[in-house]
Amino acid sequence: MKTLIKSSTFLLFFCAYSFGINAQELYTKSGSDQPWETIIKNKQIPVGSNSTKGITGSTINVKNELVEKGPYANQAIESNIAIHTVGNGTIPRQDFDKWSRWYQEDGNTQIFRLHKGEYNVRNSRQGAPRIEAESKLTWDEGGNKWHEWVGTYTIVKAHEASLFQIFADPVGVRGGTGIMMIEMRDNGDVFWNKRDGQVRKTFLTNAEGKSFDVRVRDNGYTYELYINGELFETNSIKRESRTHFRWGMYSGDNMKHEAMIFVTGATVDPQEIPTTPNQAPTVSFENPTDIEIEEGYTSLYIKANPQDPEGKVSNVTLFIDDKEIRTESNAPYEWGHNDQLRPETLGLTPGEHTLKVVVRDEQGATGESTMIITVLDPSLSVRDFTKNSLVLYPNPSKNGIFNLPNTENITVFDSYGKMVLKDFTNTINLSGLSKGLYFVSTEKASGKIMY
Repeated sequence: MKTLIKSSTFLLFFCAYSFGINAQELYTKSGSDQPWETIIKNKQIPVGSNSTKGITGSTINVKNELVEKGPYANQAIESNIAIHTVGNGTIPRQDFDKWSRWYQEDGNTQIFRLHKGEYNVRNSRQGAPRIEAESKLTWDEGGNKWHEWVGTYTIVKAHEASLFQIFADPVGVRGGTGIMMIEMRDNGDVFWNKRDGQVRKTFLTNAEGKSFDVRVRDNGYTYELYINGELFETNSIKRESRTHFRWGMYSGDNMKHEAMIFVTGATVDPQEIPTTPNQAPTVSFENPTDIEIEEGYTSLYIKANPQDPEGKVSNVTLFIDDKEIRTESNAPYEWGHNDQLRPETLGLTPGEHTLKVVVRDEQGATGESTMIITVLDPSLSVRDFTKNSLVLYPNPSKNGIFNLPNTENITVFDSYGKMVLKDFTNTINLSGLSKGLYFVSTEKASGKIMY
């Protein structure tokens, strides 16, 4: 059963594989690795440009019988990838062996390493040492097709670093800020980072020597993150660049010490995605009748009722006059709450306004519904002055006919003050006008009166 974590408590724990031995016993090492200072001093790697020569290092022999466990243990490593190191941003598979100081493969396991003192040298960006694999498969924003990444992480030597990224530019943010990350702290804690500068949730503590399964689904707008088979987080974010997966290690500053992780069975789209056509969701207003209110109103409560045939509503967004007001990701889908009045639905000026709710399901399909709100100017909406005075009825008019007894010289204006009709009788036919708010001027013995 899928479990969606909604708690505001950010320290959450999942069971992880524990090998019962020291992490250093998960592999053997042959050969040695030069200190980073020596490599820089001897100019063995260019600074400020991409290297094509690479640097080799010691060989890591994974104890596969201990590491390759879990649901992805028998999956071969994804072949359609490139790697990104401190010395080159895009290294093709045929050149991986040149960069064994940072990246190796053993069986179904990828080996990612960073060393003490290392930092980015391929361009002028400070810090940012990394060794990451990235999918060559990319996809557009808001597509209906889901793409998936799976793999098992084993933390061997922890360091502050990103372990996984859904990589794309959010709308309005250029430069690869990313959509979400799985990150590791120096103490071995592992957490999800929403990439909004605020929300992080820890799901594994003291992770050295432990493994955990990761599954990520993404369709260019919505993603789902599963940890050890349980749905841990889901979020939706608009993007202005193509999306792809990255995994390995990426630190924000120079390396304080050596770090190493294993990733087993890393695969993109490991099995055929179901091709059953997704049925679009629908949505309606709880009160679908058009609303008429007077200017200066103090509350306006809107509630939407979305429906999805597969039962997977992602979110609902309210628009007023095509301006996005707010997106709700969880029921009840409401705005201008009765018990928590918000100004988001207040302040509409006299005239006709269009409300629209748009529902999006987990596969990116949408449905929408609209309704009209008419805001009346109190000084122009009097219906009956006195018993023997001017009467305007029916108001609002359903059939386009207004009756104004004992009147003459009727003039009708739109909400912009433009005259749209004039008649010298006491009955006026509005059927030729568009739906909206109109003002009526008429003459009586007492002079001109404006409705």
